[in-house]
Amino acid sequence: MNCTSCGAKLPPGAASCPVCGTPTPYNVSGPRNNPSQYDPTIASYPGSYGGNPPTPPSPYPGGNPPTPSYPYTGGNPPTPSTPYNAPPPPTGYGAPPYGAAGIPAANPYGSPVSDPYSQPGNNYAQQQQPAFSPPPVISTPPPKKSGRGKILVLAIIAVVVVLVAAGIIGAVAVNNNNTQHANATAIAQTQAQHLTATAAVNANKTATAVALTTTYPFSSNLVLNDPLTDNSKGFKWDEAAPSSTQGGCAFQGQSYHVSEPQSGFFNYCIANSTNFSNFTYEVEMMIAKGDSGGLIFRANTSGQNPSFYYFRLNQDGTYNFFLYVDNSGTNARTLAHGNATGFNTGLNQTNLISVVAKGTTLSLYVNKQLLNTVTDSTYSSGQIGLAADYLNGPTEVVYTNAKVWQLP
Repeated sequence: MNCTSCGAKLPPGAASCPVCGTPTPYNVSGPRNNPSQYDPTIASYPGSYGGNPPTPPSPYPGGNPPTPSYPYTGGNPPTPSTPYNAPPPPTGYGAPPYGAAGIPAANPYGSPVSDPYSQPGNNYAQQQQPAFSPPPVISTPPPKKSGRGKILVLAIIAVVVVLVAAGIIGAVAVNNNNTQHANATAIAQTQAQHLTATAAVNANKTATAVALTTTYPFSSNLVLNDPLTDNSKGFKWDEAAPSSTQGGCAFQGQSYHVSEPQSGFFNYCIANSTNFSNFTYEVEMMIAKGDSGGLIFRANTSGQNPSFYYFRLNQDGTYNFFLYVDNSGTNARTLAHGNATGFNTGLNQTNLISVVAKGTTLSLYVNKQLLNTVTDSTYSSGQIGLAADYLNGPTEVVYTNAKVWQLP
């Protein structure tokens, strides 16, 4: 059996635990063969003891357990010896933190300090702590400067001044050079631009002259210059009043009017006192009503069978170039036709029409733009004239400023 208090094994028949002194069940009175008193698995009898189990008698004398005696003599623990009775731990500069074994370290504060804990009755909180005395500062006077240092400083300042001055002079010189270079470059660019502009102007003049020479030949020999306001220039333009069946050729309103009233016919008016072989012939033309007008050149109208070249411009912007051998349109031959590029179409639109006849080469122009060049040797010279052509309705064409330049 074990002790119910400390668990130590109980000797048989022991009245109390030899370890803690707790009474054992061996000293409890009553038959030992009654298992219900100590066996918790057997329920108590409900009718016994008034319905409640009897309170077992206390195993302790007097009913209370004895107060255990303190293991220390006198009931209080002895005051332990403190480490402060030993010499204080050594400290100080150059020494180990607690000094060498058995040798206290030097006190950095100059005198031994008694341990407040080794004094009887002293309260450490009431002890005044010693003030720390810092090590003395040794004042060392600065070394005296020698005269060599002053000379060296002045020499360095002088070198710096020289270098700065040289840099400034160099920068000014470079700036001047850059300015001069920029000015020279600007002047050169201006001259180059002027030369370029002059060359461009000259090139344009040359190109214009070449264009005029190659596409619209002129000469200094202007042999006809007639505003076509009347017949005062002496070129004897035809004059005939128009009728319902006959075309007209008349000066009217400071211009020359050529008309054709019959369908399928055209009317031409000739400058009878003219005869040109190689020439440039131009005139300003405006279709007032109707369909077409144009130039007659290298014409011969004195006989019964007139012959000529006819350059016709239609108000829709097309053109035809005919060769007439008589007064019958059946025998006429078409040398060229097409669209008149640059022609101002419609009624009451002014167009400058012209031809250049030189030998067998015949060139046609509208507003100084070449339309076509034809080679034909049928006629080499003749009169000039103007025409009006009825295609879809009665036609009237107004002409001004006729000019002819004689070509070599």
